[in-house]
Amino acid sequence: MPVDLYFLPEFVASIVAIYVFGLKAIKDGLLAAFTTYIFTEWIVGSVALAIFFVSNEPINLTVDIGLVLNQIVTPLTALLAGLVGLWLARTKQPAVTMPPPPPPIPPV
Repeated sequence: MPVDLYFLPEFVASIVAIYVFGLKAIKDGLLAAFTTYIFTEWIVGSVALAIFFVSNEPINLTVDIGLVLNQIVTPLTALLAGLVGLWLARTKQPAVTMPPPPPPIPPV
């Protein structure tokens, strides 16, 4: 049985978004991961439907176990991506900053 890795681009995009923005709270990380998944699914689904529409092909949807498991696995991978992204963001070293300038010398 072939393994469908449809979730991999969304998974990586969620982790990168959480890491780049340096999200530290669990609520923020999970929100970013689920939002990335939702928008990616909408964009990919819209492009696929547009291709079918432009090529004037009928859409034939057959419900099988893969389609059902897809709806269960997708939120679980979003949850995992949020937690992995938060873990990576928390282990990121803070950026080196310059020390603050010295206070001005008072006039004599």
